[in-house]
Amino acid sequence: MSTRIVTRDGTGLFARVSGPESAPVTVLLAHGWTLDERCWAPVADALAVGAPGAGPAPRVIRYDHRAHGRSDDTPDELKTLDVLADDMAEVITRLAPSGRWSSRGTRWAG
Repeated sequence: MSTRIVTRDGTGLFARVSGPESAPVTVLLAHGWTLDERCWAPVADALAVGAPGAGPAPRVIRYDHRAHGRSDDTPDELKTLDVLADDMAEVITRLAPSGRWSSRGTRWAG
């Protein structure tokens, strides 16, 4: 399922969610600089299948950071790590408000 989250400052963030809300854990996947949520497609697909003997598959959330992919652009002063952290917190609050979760990400620098 694709969805759009509007942050407190009005920026729209594109997100893709797979797996049931009842999954025992949610995995949040965050991409690196110049990428978008599509870079996580192979990982999300593998997680959806689950591992033999590992229990139920998790719910997976992947989203485009502001000014990346299908999310809105913002003024440069709103392109900071603090704002990105606030965005991630909003994604978690809106799409995984309860239960266990884990996050994974890629590097932002070389």
